[in-house]
Amino acid sequence: MNYIEKIHNKDYQKKKKDYSFFENEKRFEILEDLILHQHPERVLDIGCGSGYLAFLLKQKNPHVFIHGFDLSSEGLKMAEHIDKKYKLDINYQNIPENDNFYDIVVCSEVLEHLINVRHCLTEINRILKKEGELIVTVPNFSFWRFRVDSLRGRIPYIVSDERHLQTFNKKTLTKILNEGGFRVLRLLGSRVRLKSLLRISASLFSETLIIIATKNKP
Repeated sequence: MNYIEKIHNKDYQKKKKDYSFFENEKRFEILEDLILHQHPERVLDIGCGSGYLAFLLKQKNPHVFIHGFDLSSEGLKMAEHIDKKYKLDINYQNIPENDNFYDIVVCSEVLEHLINVRHCLTEINRILKKEGELIVTVPNFSFWRFRVDSLRGRIPYIVSDERHLQTFNKKTLTKILNEGGFRVLRLLGSRVRLKSLLRISASLFSETLIIIATKNKP
């Protein structure tokens, strides 16, 4: 067991030992709406943890088939709402599913934890259907408060968090998605005090970026 895996296991043994930890995270409500709106048959939740997203989806649509994998064995022990779950390190391991298999792939708060983001995106591109959608969420390095923290000599938490190995903003996330064979359809934001500010700039006023993308046509 490597050090990063131990950190995530510790999280699920203590902070994330039940779903109450996630209940106030706005991104899950947004993800739920985005996914159910597409009426998918098969969904893959990358970094599924204890399966909170699957729990929400199954409440509204018990027939949706959800796969999920995570690095944390402790999180997976609690993921009872996922139809098929397995432990996998997406930094270097391949997803054990056929090409063009999933209607929707969710990769929420995962990319910033990876060493090999490009391998993850290559695998997503392979197993996502041609008309399927990839939904990605990441902490937004360009969030106004993080900029102010930096100017005041403070290190934003998204940099100081030892689990975070990458940082993203709209430009860098779009670039790496394009390089991975994806086309961005929509940019949304989450964790915004005043929603009206999103109409000005989600990139500036949102603490979390949400991107919906699809595969580039060959």
